[in-house]
Amino acid sequence: MNYSQYHQHELNAQIHSFCIPILVFTSLVYMKTLRVYGVLRLSDIYEIFCFFYYYSYNFRVGTFMLFYLVILDSLSEEFIIHYSVTKNLYKINTILFITAWILQFWGHYIEGSTPALTDSLSSAITEAPMYSLNNIVDIGI
Repeated sequence: MNYSQYHQHELNAQIHSFCIPILVFTSLVYMKTLRVYGVLRLSDIYEIFCFFYYYSYNFRVGTFMLFYLVILDSLSEEFIIHYSVTKNLYKINTILFITAWILQFWGHYIEGSTPALTDSLSSAITEAPMYSLNNIVDIGI
């Protein structure tokens, strides 16, 4: 799947470049609260998968995506620490998550196209973060 073909309209591309990192961030927040076998957090498994997946493209993509995920992971940890104290963690995270999805669907409405996830959910999940970073920095995809 060529994720960029679903985002030809400039405004839609910009919306996605902004919203995809928010969705990765909010998903990490949710995944950090779920344990697998009592030891690993679901976010750890996701990040290990991403490490291998993105390095399978090439070293440059893998390295850029590693930094992307490390930054979002660190921000999600700080977010959890800060908002766990105020007891608004899930409320604020859910508002961010839903808002980002609404904005992306609005972008597709503007463009007049269907989202990539309607064709392949797994590809959309793995390709979307690369697409959003590639719109900011040419990572070579």
